[in-house]
Amino acid sequence: MALILEFSTLKVLSDSLTLARAISGNIQSKEIIGIVKGIRAISSGFATISFYHVS
Repeated sequence: MALILEFSTLKVLSDSLTLARAISGNIQSKEIIGIVKGIRAISSGFATISFYHVS
């Protein structure tokens, strides 16, 4: 939806620390590698994208 609306900046919040670290490139996890690849593919359409861990 954000790409359709032509947003150039995206902030992503996740309660999964493993996911947040994997997306940031700090760790690799076999369990979520497919999810991370999908997120990276989608995020390439944005000029700026930030990932945050929330508890």
